[in-house]
Amino acid sequence: MGTRRLRYENHVDGRLTPATTVDNSIVGTETTSDARRDRGTLSRFLPARALLIGLTERDSPGIWGGMLRRKRYVDDKVVDALNAGITAVVNRGAGWDTQAYRLPSRRTIRVFEGDLPETIEAKRRKLQQVFGHIPENVTLVPLDFDHQDLAEVLRSYGYHLGEKTIFIWEGVTQYLTESGVRRTFTYLGKAAVGSRLVFTYVQKDFLDGTSQFGVSTHSQVVRLKEQL
Repeated sequence: MGTRRLRYENHVDGRLTPATTVDNSIVGTETTSDARRDRGTLSRFLPARALLIGLTERDSPGIWGGMLRRKRYVDDKVVDALNAGITAVVNRGAGWDTQAYRLPSRRTIRVFEGDLPETIEAKRRKLQQVFGHIPENVTLVPLDFDHQDLAEVLRSYGYHLGEKTIFIWEGVTQYLTESGVRRTFTYLGKAAVGSRLVFTYVQKDFLDGTSQFGVSTHSQVVRLKEQL
C-alpha cells in the first residue's frame, strides 16, 4: 500500500493558492516500480492539468477548491458511517469516483457503483487495466435514473434495501429531471433504519439561469446538459 498526499486549495483573488495538505491512503498492491511509472505518466499531463484549472477557474472562480472540499466531506461521512456499523455503500452517479479504491475501510464493505451504461463500461475497462480485475467487494451497476426503476435494477445486482446502507449522491441531482429526483427520494425513504444519505444539490435559480453567482459559463453548461 502506498501513501500519497492530497492538497486542498483555496481560491484567492483569481489564483489557486496552497492550503491544507492531508494524507490519502491508496488502496491496492502497488509496487515501487508501478508507483514510479504512475508518477512519470502523471507528470506528463501536469501542464495540461494546470491549463485546465486555469481556464475553469477563470469562468467559475473557486470551482476546483469547492470540489476538493466536497470530496473530502463525502469521504469523512462515509468513514463515519462505516465506523457506526453501516454494511453497504451505494454510490448513485459514481462516474469516475475512486473512493471505493482509496479508502482502506471500504475494502471489506459491499459497494455498488451506479451510473449510465457507457460510463460504467468505460470504468470497468479502466479498473481491469489498473487492477487486473474488478475488486471483489465492488459491483458496477449500469442504470439510468430518469428512465429505470432504481429498486429493480439494484436488486438485480444483489443489493437489498434491508441492508444498513450509506447512499452517496454527489454531483448528480442537477442533471436529472425533477421526477427522477423525487422517485429516488421515495426509494430512499424505504431504506433500513440507521441508513444514511450524503448528497449535493444546486439551487433552482442557478439551474434556470435566474442567478448565476459569478459562474455564468458553468450554469450554461448545466442547462445545456439538461436540454440534451
